Amino acid sequence: MIIKFLKKLLQNVWKNKLFTDMILKNNKNLNILFIQESSWSIIQQLLSFIFKESKDLIRASHYPS
Repeated sequence: MIIKFLKKLLQNVWKNKLFTDMILKNNKNLNILFIQESSWSIIQQLLSFIFKESKDLIRASHYPS
């Protein structure tokens, strides 16, 4: 069966962005990575034609790989 050859990791990161980044950088050889309680943060600010202030875009961490 192919399932027993998959490399996987299940980790609770306690909403810690630094811990999440460390896991993503150090586990590039995994096939499946489940992250529980990922941190949410402002990843960018979006311009708005309606409001003078920009709007924060808040999402879970993104990693290029």
